[in-house]
Amino acid sequence: MSSPRVKSKKLFFPLLSGCADRQLSSIFALLFSLVLAFASIARAQQAGNAPGPALAEWRDDFSGAALDAKKWEPFVIEGRGEGRSELRDGILRQRYAEGARAGVRSVPVFSGSRFIVEAKVAGVGASAPQSWANAILALLFDGAGRERIEWIVRSDGALEAWEAKGGKLERIDDGQLKVSDPHPKLSIGRRGDDLFFLVNDQVKLQRSIKGLPNEFRVMLYGFGASENDWDEVRVITQGSSAQAVAPVQSGAASAAEVEVWTDEFAGDHLDEAKWEVYTFEGASGGKVEIKNGQLRMRGAGGSRSGVRSRMMWSADSFLVEATLARVGPRMPNPGEDSFPVGYAILAVLFDGRADNRIEWILRSDGIFEAWDITNGKFERLDNNNLATRVKNPRLGIMRVGDEISFLLNGQVGLKRPIRSLPRNFRVMLYGFGSSENDWEAISVRVPKR
Repeated sequence: MSSPRVKSKKLFFPLLSGCADRQLSSIFALLFSLVLAFASIARAQQAGNAPGPALAEWRDDFSGAALDAKKWEPFVIEGRGEGRSELRDGILRQRYAEGARAGVRSVPVFSGSRFIVEAKVAGVGASAPQSWANAILALLFDGAGRERIEWIVRSDGALEAWEAKGGKLERIDDGQLKVSDPHPKLSIGRRGDDLFFLVNDQVKLQRSIKGLPNEFRVMLYGFGASENDWDEVRVITQGSSAQAVAPVQSGAASAAEVEVWTDEFAGDHLDEAKWEVYTFEGASGGKVEIKNGQLRMRGAGGSRSGVRSRMMWSADSFLVEATLARVGPRMPNPGEDSFPVGYAILAVLFDGRADNRIEWILRSDGIFEAWDITNGKFERLDNNNLATRVKNPRLGIMRVGDEISFLLNGQVGLKRPIRSLPRNFRVMLYGFGSSENDWEAISVRVPKR
């Protein structure tokens, strides 16, 4: 049976126009550090051991019969403030006068140069006399709205990003962004001067904006008579001041306390302090070499052979990422007329054993595969519709407790719960059989002990 062509597959991971790989790695490192911190917080609280502040979370799920006056206040940037902001069925529902920029603004003033603001859209619809509508997540850096950042979803699914300076608006996206989800989660992340605009936890746009203040408020609104409904809002800040929100307590690690292990394959030979050549199926041998800053490998036919880390980590939360330089086809076996697809494999070996592992695979035809191997039994986790045309992709496997996420360039493509995984693990890079698989870099992030 011939292999399916890439163009017949759903391209689950979009080509990342405008988002440099290093910038995506930067925001994902921030996201991961916050995830690790909250996992540590949960464990510490369950153990009754929560002595010191780590980071801050503020949220509102709009439960109750009326808007919480301690969290929100009506606010008008321009136009008439005639209209409504009301809670009904656990949703904030808003509509104001035509031509107005009016909605609700957070009462707290948040502070931090690293944060993530998330808002789940319940619905966006047009109301007469307008034939269109939008829902807007805005960050007000002066409180008044003359200095602000906006992330917008329109009723036709188009996305827009805007910056206001001194009240003058400048569009900062390219007009090509869209979303098909009618109830998307809009997010704005900041890491220093870098701002990241996300939809459903996937980075859609990155822009560097210098000189932004650390203090900000959050605003939810729709321009003019737009019907804009919201499910939930969450603000996570790292290194917040006391005026923003009450700090979340943690007895373990703060968000910044992440241990990073890396290898960029510099030099002219494999670093034997970090790696060992390892074969767990078939004949050993083949090629393992460092050349031009790349780890280049090709195994023997039918083998599973590559390199395994000497380091054994111990954590129930981690992020492993490996940047692939090339994956080529396998050599044909006797009787085969063509070169079969090749495989480049990032594997996490629990307790260092090959019979208990997670694999994230990119084939030479651009198709992804995700596998769980428990006690030597294979289970495919994906639905056979993940593919990409991205060059030099960065494959990632993230664990938070019992949840495993599979990533491409910081974007989550697949999540699966897998229970009772051991804490101890090693990492392995290899290609099935005689697949050419070349790697540029690898990193492992775990909470500091």
